[in-house]
Amino acid sequence: MPNIIIDKNLKTDLETIPPIGVSLFAELATGYVKYRPQWEMFECLDSVLEHCLLKIAKGNYLINYSVEAIELGVTVMATNKVLAAYAITTGLHKLNGSGIK
Repeated sequence: MPNIIIDKNLKTDLETIPPIGVSLFAELATGYVKYRPQWEMFECLDSVLEHCLLKIAKGNYLINYSVEAIELGVTVMATNKVLAAYAITTGLHKLNGSGIK
């Protein structure tokens, strides 16, 4: 049986990763550049939603969980909801090929 050398998922045909800088993030954030008023409105909604969720969560879960764990969970929940609302409102979900109409 011949010796077969297997390269474990080595990709040699990919371009090198460019250095990450502020301008690169600006290019990638097409939604923010194109829909700045909506983005700022959703940032405000994010802070209001996070504040309300923290009030509810701290009262209900402070006995069983640490403050840091509650804050992290609330931040993730609020941010995910706001980003989903922003993407659907501005139509960014269509760029990703999502089936949402």
